[in-house]
Amino acid sequence: MLEFVSLSGPMGADPKSPESRGRRFRLMRQVMGEHMTQTIMARAIGVTQGSWTAYENGTRFPKRANLDLLVTATHFPKEWIEDGNIRDIGPDLMRRLIRAEKELEQAQRAEAKKKRS
Repeated sequence: MLEFVSLSGPMGADPKSPESRGRRFRLMRQVMGEHMTQTIMARAIGVTQGSWTAYENGTRFPKRANLDLLVTATHFPKEWIEDGNIRDIGPDLMRRLIRAEKELEQAQRAEAKKKRS
């Protein structure tokens, strides 16, 4: 059984890489619902919208206290947020993450195609 599935970047990407961590933050927000803006997520854990953007870009990672607030607010397992470990993700959340990953991939492909045009 696979213990680590990144749901957060290219196949074979290090789940602890900044890119993978950033992608998990984007996925988390997407799973929470389209009304869930970066500003709302940031306020929920006591950081600025700029900090949340940095989390999604993979250029920063939350301090322990903010990470704990994020786990409480979202119910995402800390191990998944930090390392991509899916062991404690239930089946419903897993389905939602997979759906969000597919949607994110489609949006990125459409954006790349648009840039090439």
